[in-house]
Amino acid sequence: MGYSTTEATLTAAYVAGQPVSASNPIWAKTLLIVGVCAGLIAAVGSVTAKDPELERRIYWLGWLIAALCFALAVLPRGWPGSVGIGLLALFAAVLYAYLRTQYLRIGGRIYSIVSIDEESTNDTPPAARADSYPTALGSLSAPSMWWILVALTCAMAVGVYLVGWSWQLILGTVFLAVLGAITGNDDGAGKLPIARGQYAQAVIVSLASVLLWLAPPICYYVAYRIGQRRPFGQDKQLPR
Repeated sequence: MGYSTTEATLTAAYVAGQPVSASNPIWAKTLLIVGVCAGLIAAVGSVTAKDPELERRIYWLGWLIAALCFALAVLPRGWPGSVGIGLLALFAAVLYAYLRTQYLRIGGRIYSIVSIDEESTNDTPPAARADSYPTALGSLSAPSMWWILVALTCAMAVGVYLVGWSWQLILGTVFLAVLGAITGNDDGAGKLPIARGQYAQAVIVSLASVLLWLAPPICYYVAYRIGQRRPFGQDKQLPR
């Protein structure tokens, strides 16, 4: 009987210590589902609401709940991953709000890409175009463009530091390198200064890129030099 009791105790301890049950508890799966539902509700609510202020509140409340649920859901796998997932979700919310909405308001000021002006696109003087990048959403100012590059590069570097070189992060780094090359060629073709004078952001991008093998700044600089000699298109030639 003593042997059976000991064997049962060891068996129970072994089962309780299995990594599968420890890393995937039911409450973690439940929180993951709740986070997804909160994100969907925020997306639908922010679109269907009639009041702009109500839209903003629904959006941020839904994303905050989703980020908290995602972070707690991966907590059994370790706090670095939990913090990383939570920050990544908040970063996605801020980036989307900046690029596509008017929801990012700090101190009474709204931060958004609002330099889209379809009526004056063709009448904008070259001096004004020299301080902006053309995008699918319209004209994006140089400071905004480079702060976005800072955010993307830092997020990618944090991901590499926390989880290593997964295929998603490899693709993300390749995307940043291509984006850097396109930006560099655009600056070089326009005979503009490196980073269009956004030197602080360029330094931050370069420092964060150390974990990315300096791929983005290297691609930017090479494309910048190529753009000074052989731009992709003559329409990129902007007078100083």
